[in-house]
Amino acid sequence: MSYKAQMKPPVQQQIALKLEDSVGFSCDTCGGVFFTEQMMLRKWSKILTGTPEDYVQPIPCFRCADCGTPLKQFFPKGMKDIEEGLGLTEVEEPKKSSLIV
Repeated sequence: MSYKAQMKPPVQQQIALKLEDSVGFSCDTCGGVFFTEQMMLRKWSKILTGTPEDYVQPIPCFRCADCGTPLKQFFPKGMKDIEEGLGLTEVEEPKKSSLIV
């Protein structure tokens, strides 16, 4: 008998989750509790990917069904153009000068 035949697959432990132990989400803008899944598309140039075609990646995100505000907890980070347009970035306050004039 070979070594591979003797190996057993790992046993996955089942976790019993109860709905009453969960916490819901609400919209930061209107307090709504219903959300719709939306799809964003991001494109990378074929020059960056080294492929014959540009690479397009769908990215799921959630928006409030009532007012359309993105659910910030699940909004993917790193898309500065979209984050700024939606007001999801925090603006840094300018540092105060220590010079006395």
